[in-house]
Amino acid sequence: MPCSGKRLSLVRQARLSKSGSYPGAGILVAHVPFDRDQFEQLIPAALSLIFGLGFVRATDVTFDKVERICAIRRFDVLRVRHTRLAFEDVTDVRVEIGPSPDDSAAISCRLSLVTASAVVPLTASYGPYQERYNAMRDTVLELVFRDGTRPAIRSACW
Repeated sequence: MPCSGKRLSLVRQARLSKSGSYPGAGILVAHVPFDRDQFEQLIPAALSLIFGLGFVRATDVTFDKVERICAIRRFDVLRVRHTRLAFEDVTDVRVEIGPSPDDSAAISCRLSLVTASAVVPLTASYGPYQERYNAMRDTVLELVFRDGTRPAIRSACW
């Protein structure tokens, strides 16, 4: 992941079909035009859609090289949360290892920024491919600590 230009943007969107509610609702809604007497099937479709909205999440992270600010915008069903961190406040960038709901042998990761007062996850959820997260960590470290001393390489957190 090259670190060229004025900004580095990371975008993470949740997989909406993971809960199964959107495909299920789609099947129910698609069936209604073929059987017009079955409009009561729209009720379970609506309930499936409402349930599925609880799993909608998206995160946009922008590292601005000129202003030396990290802007995090996290969206979920109930709110949009904005966080801004100065590069000078970041003491480390971590790849956190988390639970893997599908397969206990698979490793799930997420990237987090460490400050003196808190660990700030860049996403609400974890994702596969630890090598990809390690590469992202290296890129973010290069960007944030370009003029200073980079933190030592650490093993992932548990």
